[in-house]
Amino acid sequence: MTENKDILDAIAKMLIEQEKMNGLELLQLIQNMKPELVPEGSAAKLREFVGKSNTAALPEPALAAMQKLEQPADAFNTESHVCTPDCSH
Repeated sequence: MTENKDILDAIAKMLIEQEKMNGLELLQLIQNMKPELVPEGSAAKLREFVGKSNTAALPEPALAAMQKLEQPADAFNTESHVCTPDCSH
């Protein structure tokens, strides 16, 4: 638990601010902080799970999170980036 405390702190902060978070937002947060923890192809698996026909029913934050997850791993997105004490940007 201490190894990924920064991720847990970011999750807690997001939940305090928004009161809820969906799985796509959670995956995006983890990918932004420690991309090595998110297996390659996760966004595709989520899209398959949700079903392409159901994506229209997803709330906007979920759609945005899914699109960001589909970006290449090396694409830096300052809009969704969560800074940590060891952040190097």
